[in-house]
Amino acid sequence: MGVELREGLFSRAPRVLVLSAGLILEPYWDVWESSVHIMLWVLAIMSTFTAAQRLVLVWMKTRGEARNEK
Repeated sequence: MGVELREGLFSRAPRVLVLSAGLILEPYWDVWESSVHIMLWVLAIMSTFTAAQRLVLVWMKTRGEARNEK
């Protein structure tokens, strides 16, 4: 498509940080669920939100280009 996209709420660096935090906190986490499970849920939810956000951004960028071609 040729659309460069660097926007998005939850890019690679925050994903790595969340997963690392879950792995580091695992031995110290004394709650109903392990920290890795919680961090994986956070990762899944935020990654889904970011994918939807990027779909909207690509749609907006390509829609503008389609109007200019007409």
